[in-house]
Amino acid sequence: MSVRRLGAGSFWLLAGFVSPEPRDPWVRESEDFLTTVAPTQMGDARGSTIVQVSDAEGELIAAAVYRPHQRLYATHLQCFVVAPGLRGRGFAQRSFEELLEWLRTQDDSPDFVTWAVREENAPMLRVSSHLGEGTPPASGLIHFHHP
Repeated sequence: MSVRRLGAGSFWLLAGFVSPEPRDPWVRESEDFLTTVAPTQMGDARGSTIVQVSDAEGELIAAAVYRPHQRLYATHLQCFVVAPGLRGRGFAQRSFEELLEWLRTQDDSPDFVTWAVREENAPMLRVSSHLGEGTPPASGLIHFHHP
């Protein structure tokens, strides 16, 4: 797998990351942030970078948005979304692991990555618990960090 940054000319690739309705609220939140909010670079997306995770053949597996954490010397992973047609097939674990390693090795990134997962998002909680250290739930979120 490989990770690469997306520029404004490639944001059209994100259109494939929206599931058909009805969507669970935590799915809608992540997909909308990735496809609608992050490309604007406004509000919570100010200073964010959008990346894609592809397999060896170049098929787009996942996409994510990150930026420097506002208070910690860390990278804040704002959202991570696996392409809807690939969900439930084991791609999340591998692509998230690849993303975390890539984030840690970037010259402009600190060595530690932080993210939050909604308590209702069981698939991402499973992935996160394998790759990061979690905190007790607060306000419906479980915060993780890696390493």
